[in-house]
Amino acid sequence: MQPIIDQPDTLPDTMSGLLAATIADARKLDTTLYHPHCQEWHTAWDHGPCQICLTGSVIAGALDAPHRQTFCPRMFKGAIQRKLESLNCMRLGKWILAFKTFHQR
Repeated sequence: MQPIIDQPDTLPDTMSGLLAATIADARKLDTTLYHPHCQEWHTAWDHGPCQICLTGSVIAGALDAPHRQTFCPRMFKGAIQRKLESLNCMRLGKWILAFKTFHQR
């Protein structure tokens, strides 16, 4: 099992803020290092760019994860994990689950 990453939560404290920050992160990514792929969180490949979904854009951008390592929300602690999972629910259109996950209720 990969280690749990414990870092301060610097992600926005609202769902709309998180979604806006995610889009901004996705727009800033280097296209030679990252390639959008809706079924991969933040998956490094031996040949070619790292495959990322929308949540992976936050992992790469705001959380500054290296493009040659694989990450998923479970690897992060506390509020960061919860916000990444909520973001994925938003991406899937599961807004009630996203709200419950984000606000822990």
